[in-house]
Amino acid sequence: MANATEFKKTLTDATPFYAFVGAGDLAVEKIRTVPDRLSGIKMDMPKFEMPKFEAIDIPTDPKVIRTRVAGTAADVQERVTATFSSLTAAGKEAPAKAQDFARVQYGKAGDYAQQLKEIYEDLAERGHKVVDRMAKKEAEMEHAMSAGRQHEGDRHNGHESARPGDTAAADASPKPAAKPRPPKKTASPEA
Repeated sequence: MANATEFKKTLTDATPFYAFVGAGDLAVEKIRTVPDRLSGIKMDMPKFEMPKFEAIDIPTDPKVIRTRVAGTAADVQERVTATFSSLTAAGKEAPAKAQDFARVQYGKAGDYAQQLKEIYEDLAERGHKVVDRMAKKEAEMEHAMSAGRQHEGDRHNGHESARPGDTAAADASPKPAAKPRPPKKTASPEA
């Protein structure tokens, strides 16, 4: 059973989320290249030609048929004997080959696990960049919107309604002090 520290780490670790976002970003990137790839493909249909059939010489003489059948039977018997002896030899070598195969596959599995770990880490890093980029865009949009609201508030207070030549009216009116806003609470990925 996992202890509380491991359980808390499992719940607060954002790496799987970042890997998921990174995989999605990679998928979108690859999908965007599909039209370019499809436009470069030429569709050439192969020409179909009917196969040519040649006349088959089927003997009708019983003596010729007997000699062919006897030769074929001897050939089949020889092939069966050779196959049986090769299977017997292969059966004796099978345990050693199986062990070698298992060792090789175990080594490959370790290599694949390392490659998967690297891919996972790369996707997590990519996802972290995407999330950071989106957070930055959101902050910029919020800043622009708040500046727009403040600018709109100035127009409603009459600051922009004065005539361009009437600078005394604009200078004489007091400007409201900007209220300090508390910092925006954001969920940190490490929390």
